[in-house]
Amino acid sequence: MKIILITDYTPTEDNFNGPSAITYHILKELKDIHDIYIYTTNANKVSYSMIQKSIKTFNGKLKVTPRNLWMKLLISRKTHFLFNFLYKNNNISPVSRYKLPKNILAEITQLNPDLILVYPYFLLNVQKQLCNFNIAAIGPDCYTLHTLRAFQDSYLYSSKNEKKEIKHLLQQITLEQKIAQYTNKIFLVGIEDNIQYQTIIQNKNKSFFLPHPHYNLKEKDINFINKKNFSVIITGKYDLYTYSDINALTKTLQEHQLLLSNFQFTFLGKTWKPIVEQLSKQINVSLIEWVEDYTKEIMKHDIQICPISLGTGTKGKVLDALANGLLCIGSKYAFENIAVKHNISCIQYKNVNEIPHILLSITQFPQKYAEIAQNGRQQIRTYHSPKLIADLLLKLAINNDNQININNYLQ
Repeated sequence: MKIILITDYTPTEDNFNGPSAITYHILKELKDIHDIYIYTTNANKVSYSMIQKSIKTFNGKLKVTPRNLWMKLLISRKTHFLFNFLYKNNNISPVSRYKLPKNILAEITQLNPDLILVYPYFLLNVQKQLCNFNIAAIGPDCYTLHTLRAFQDSYLYSSKNEKKEIKHLLQQITLEQKIAQYTNKIFLVGIEDNIQYQTIIQNKNKSFFLPHPHYNLKEKDINFINKKNFSVIITGKYDLYTYSDINALTKTLQEHQLLLSNFQFTFLGKTWKPIVEQLSKQINVSLIEWVEDYTKEIMKHDIQICPISLGTGTKGKVLDALANGLLCIGSKYAFENIAVKHNISCIQYKNVNEIPHILLSITQFPQKYAEIAQNGRQQIRTYHSPKLIADLLLKLAINNDNQININNYLQ
């Protein structure tokens, strides 16, 4: 089968300036059996050396086609409004205006692929250009769901962005309705994302939940028995996705400092400095702003706290931690769309204030929690394997054959 990927994000082994790893690992699984071609705008600004690695992975069939000056002007936040008069419907994100160059369009037409994957799905004009082919668009998330959830979170109101988000929501609804007109299938790495998308387009046969693949696995010895001190890591960023839960977590850690003498907390990322400064007088805490090897670093720790208060789809850093043997404590949003269950393969809190008591329980029942960490690792390696996801994508895109047991991914 001949498969073409058209993407804004150059596929890379690990996410780089955006969710660029999902297509890399899906297509890597398919390349030995199918004829794979990739065209990327490299909007995620992957370096030359990294691009060369990806080109080698895909047998030289990855081509970078940067946006030309005209496309940059049409899409740029600073200039896009100057060209609104060219478009009947301006209530759509400007990035959807991107079109393939004529020579690339001719090249794709000449290849006559069996399947075209478009990623992310907001590349609306690309889908219009190729609507005579079998097109499947990969979300990865439903952007409308993200904004609807944002209105339930305190960050939106603290940042005074209510009016901006209302406008954004209307743009997203319009865009997602338009996408459904020009593509045969849409894949979203979220169950509720898919439900929301189906509601918007009023069609249950167009979009599907596709579990997020995981990769970059290393072996870790999980042993909590006779452990005097536990190492806890918190990764990601202090931003809209973690704002509410991190603020609450900071407060509850300070209030329960006497329970936490056996725990060393590490924050990984440049944005955590103000949080670390707040905590440093009460608990054992350190900051690592950047590491060369992310997986190698997280494996030094026993526990990962995932205080995600806003988001959709699947959280890559949660997959990273689970798959590599850390005991994960997180919110509902942290674990959604991941094949783990509370108290069996992860620990899901209902309220951030539970976390100090969960940590204390780990010191009291170490074997129980070691088994939960082991179960979490096995679940990810079984139900999020790139081969399983790649095979499922083809079954859905070609045959409408959805054999996934969605109950594996429900908390």
